[in-house]
Amino acid sequence: ALVTDLQFYMDKNLRANLKEIPRFLNKSYDCVIIVTGHGKVRIGKSTMAQQVGYYAAWLLAGGKKKPKKKLVPFDNTNIVFTPDQLVKLAQSLPKRSVIVYDEGRAGLDSIRAMENINKGMMDFFQECGQYQHVIIIVLPNYFRLSEDIAIPRSLFLIDVYHDSKYNRGYFKFYNEIQKEYLY
Repeated sequence: ALVTDLQFYMDKNLRANLKEIPRFLNKSYDCVIIVTGHGKVRIGKSTMAQQVGYYAAWLLAGGKKKPKKKLVPFDNTNIVFTPDQLVKLAQSLPKRSVIVYDEGRAGLDSIRAMENINKGMMDFFQECGQYQHVIIIVLPNYFRLSEDIAIPRSLFLIDVYHDSKYNRGYFKFYNEIQKEYLY
């Protein structure tokens, strides 16, 4: 279904699950969403993360059901590629902002890169968890993510994949319980 106020298509089930983000943040949590891609590159993870980020910012600004309370900007400046950039941006943005941390440039899922990402993410959450941001983590493989982040720190998992003819645009959505079973 077309989200008319956003001017782009978004799967209705994905929208239904993401609409809970503002309520979750209202309970003084941060919201961590993981976007992975079956261990593959160039499959649409970053595109999915940006669409989810834009939709989350739109929801936090009041969405279509309420008048816009305040602008929650989301553009290329909300996308970071290193843990240091993530911390710096999280500290500079107002509470309840949306940030995409895209690991794609950090080493394409090598073991060493994943060790650094896991350490950087744990440091980030110790320092910046109180900001109530929506953090979207993009990485190729969910199972290489630290269990502490993959299960208790994240709210959703979106696993992006292609069909048998290599057409992009497919995904599976896992809520808190489903992603724990998956892990």
